[in-house]
Amino acid sequence: MAPAPPQPQEQDKVFMPFSAELMAVMQDMIRAEVRNYMAGFEQQHQRFQQQQQQQYIQQQQYNQQQQQYQQMCMQQANVNERFRNAGMNRIGISRID
Repeated sequence: MAPAPPQPQEQDKVFMPFSAELMAVMQDMIRAEVRNYMAGFEQQHQRFQQQQQQQYIQQQQYNQQQQQYQQMCMQQANVNERFRNAGMNRIGISRID
């Protein structure tokens, strides 16, 4: 005896291994996970920008300190040169041969 042919209603149904409710729950979980990932990515990007700004500020401060140090050295060199010239003029030496 041959099996009975499927009824027309059963032929139209598509085989789905998961129920519609399960698929909806899985979609919600995936959406939530993508949102979390994107939020984390955005936070990392903001932290990176803050670090870049801090490094730029530190570099600017370092450059200013170097310029101030160079100016102090030049001022000290000028003081030393004036002191030497005053001493040489006092003892009558105008040129060293």
